[in-house]
Order: sequence, then structure tokens, then C-alpha cells
Amino acid sequence: MSKVVVMDHPLIQHKIGMLRRKETGSMEFRTLVSEIAALECFEATRELELLNPDENRLTLSAFMELDKDGKMISYRFCKSVIRSRVKGVYTEINELLAGSKD
Repeated sequence: MSKVVVMDHPLIQHKIGMLRRKETGSMEFRTLVSEIAALECFEATRELELLNPDENRLTLSAFMELDKDGKMISYRFCKSVIRSRVKGVYTEINELLAGSKD
């Protein structure tokens, strides 16, 4: 099974434009690539059914401690289990959290 995902999100397009600028330094370039990769992951998995009711899902959780400036003090990864009471995809869950869906 293969699926092509077109990354046409305006923020991704904007950041790619910044990457292409001749004036973009190496540090800014690396930061932009990292930000684009995170946005692409979100876009590529947006419609996946990640939450099925009453089904255990194995996952890897990241726990991070940040200081008041948002800098990471420590982190750890732990195997964990997610068990949802509802079925949903990212878009449905975001609508529920925003209060725009009953």
C-alpha cells in the first residue's frame, strides 16, 4: 500500500521558501529543516485513525522537564499504553478540543 501526501500547508511552503534564500545561514537552515520535518509528520498522519475505543495502543512517551525559559533540563523515554474511550482522528479530536464539534 502506498500513498502520496502533498505537503501544501502554507507554513511548510513558507519555511521551504526561507530555506531557499541565499542569505539563510547554516544554523537557521538546520532549524528550518527540523521544523519542516515536524510539520510534515503531522500532515502525513493527520487522517490516521489513531484512537480506537477500548483498544490498548503501545507507544513510546517522552517526558521532558523545562526551565522557565523553555530550555530542556532533562528528558526520558518510557514505554507506555494508551487506551481511549472514543474513536477519532486528529482533525476530529482538534474540533472537539476547540469546541466546534459536539
